[in-house]
Amino acid sequence: MFILNLFLGLFFIGMGFLVRVAPDLISGYNTMSKEKKKNVDIDGFSAFMKKGMITIGLIMIASSVVFKITHLEAYISLVMLFVILIGTMIIVLAGQKYDHNKYGRGRNIFVYLFFGIIFLFVPGMVMRSFIPPKTVIKEEIIQFTGSYGFKLNISDIASVDLVDTIPKHKRTNGVGGLGYIKKGHFKFESWGACRVLLHSNTPPFLIITKNDGEKFIINYYKPAETENTYKQIELLKEK
Repeated sequence: MFILNLFLGLFFIGMGFLVRVAPDLISGYNTMSKEKKKNVDIDGFSAFMKKGMITIGLIMIASSVVFKITHLEAYISLVMLFVILIGTMIIVLAGQKYDHNKYGRGRNIFVYLFFGIIFLFVPGMVMRSFIPPKTVIKEEIIQFTGSYGFKLNISDIASVDLVDTIPKHKRTNGVGGLGYIKKGHFKFESWGACRVLLHSNTPPFLIITKNDGEKFIINYYKPAETENTYKQIELLKEK
């Protein structure tokens, strides 16, 4: 993920230089009629866009390095999303001043409303996925809260194990590709369909198996939290 973000940052920097020398590549402008293009300060906009994209790229690279040094790699993807989303919004909205075509008030309201919804909805959904679950124990029920959380009756648990490796798997429904964050329903080699709440690719992994064979794979960013949850469930099962 660290290397990928570095390349993505360099990609934005390269695109910044590219749109400056080839402004016809800019989305929206390249589909305008010749009459409308005459009313666009494309020289000013391409220069503004170049600075914006280079800034986004530099921030992405710097953020990746800082998060790598501080051992917070799990949050790099979240930061990258915010940088790209906010940076793109600023470029598009602030770049409106270079377009002197008359679209009417309705068009401008639509643009601001569209980006406003994206800004509020998308980061909120992603941030919720990054929030680690809390282990809540009430009588004979254990619950893992948060996005894609679930409840289990202690009496339905056949076994609980701590392992250092898990089989290869792919997402069928849920969240994946956000750094080390994986939540939802995944299909594992040799295990089949499983429920997943993973916040790190570092072991141990907590494996809860129900009496009917269904498996739940859980871990936290800090290994000690995973181990503590394992001990809690073991104590409950012994009662």
